Amino acid sequence: MTALPKCLAAAALFTIVGALALAQVPAGAEVKSKRISLTAENAPLSGILEQFRQQSNIQITLQDIPPEKTISLQLQNKPFWEALRELITQSGATSVNLVDVPAGNYPFRLASTFSSDGPYLVAIPRILRAVHYDKDREIETLQLSMNVITDTSLRITQLPQKPVPAKAIDERGNSLVPREPAPESSTLFSTVSGLSAFPIMMTLDAPPKNPQATRKIALLEGSINATVILQDELEVAFEKTVEREQGGMRISIFCGPTPPPDAPATVLAPAQPGPPVIFAGIHYRRDGALPDAEWRTLRVGFQQATIRVLDAQGRSWQNSARAAPVSSPDEGWIIHRFLGAPREPFGAAGGAPQAVGDAVKAVVNLPTRSQNVQIPYRFENLIIP
Repeated sequence: MTALPKCLAAAALFTIVGALALAQVPAGAEVKSKRISLTAENAPLSGILEQFRQQSNIQITLQDIPPEKTISLQLQNKPFWEALRELITQSGATSVNLVDVPAGNYPFRLASTFSSDGPYLVAIPRILRAVHYDKDREIETLQLSMNVITDTSLRITQLPQKPVPAKAIDERGNSLVPREPAPESSTLFSTVSGLSAFPIMMTLDAPPKNPQATRKIALLEGSINATVILQDELEVAFEKTVEREQGGMRISIFCGPTPPPDAPATVLAPAQPGPPVIFAGIHYRRDGALPDAEWRTLRVGFQQATIRVLDAQGRSWQNSARAAPVSSPDEGWIIHRFLGAPREPFGAAGGAPQAVGDAVKAVVNLPTRSQNVQIPYRFENLIIP
């Protein structure tokens, strides 16, 4: 793997401090990564980071690097994670914070090396060593914490709890034997700063009667079967409703001073007096032709949908509350309340709050369909603490 500069310090909220590999999408897959294109010659980092934000909706802060530092960068339709790798390499940063602008207010700190491309990032933030006994035999066990992270165009909904590697060997060429996996899949998900992150575990046993403790995993490779939800970005003008039919669903996207008349009662009524209030959201209904399994998966996707309300300059209103009332097993609502109040700019400690103008539209990342994918990974020379 291509090494980055010495990385990255401990995170406040979510830290990756092990090794990272970027998964390549299998041939023929429809999943696409968000991409970055820009040309910069001796340009200040502040302008380059703004280009990343505009093209990806991810705000990047390079720790310990002044924004006026100038670098050169040539990116032509690069997947986001690959473009980020080149940015870190050229800037010499030793720490990077990421925030998905539509959904997150707190930084996700990325701390390690990575390579390759694609919309999936596989990380091993921690390896723990343990010893247990089996019929008087001392067996060394390695427990690997793994994370699978996607770019913002996708959401993971299902992964195996204990993936099995195709190959795992130590520094002396001995095979590391994976424990048998749990038959069930994990369906929990987490979002950190709006990024979809999914924790899983892997357990490897070193050979019995190993004369020396394992110091390094020389090679670990395999793939992870996952279910992901693909998303489209749609817009609706203020005081308008957009209707859409797709894949056995009927979907309405709305934005206005009140929820639609047929929306279930919620607890989102604003306190008065106060700043201007706008409601935006999604009403989704199932057609009878949509299979049960696909419907259950897409419902999870709607729960993770991000919604923004913007003024004419593209500044975001403050998202102050959310409700997800369920009308029936075959329909649901996602309703957000937004305030036209100043919001603190991310990463500008002590900076002035950013005022917003009149709302002109809502932007929604809408789940469209689910897809089963294989996420390959390959790590070399993982040092065991």
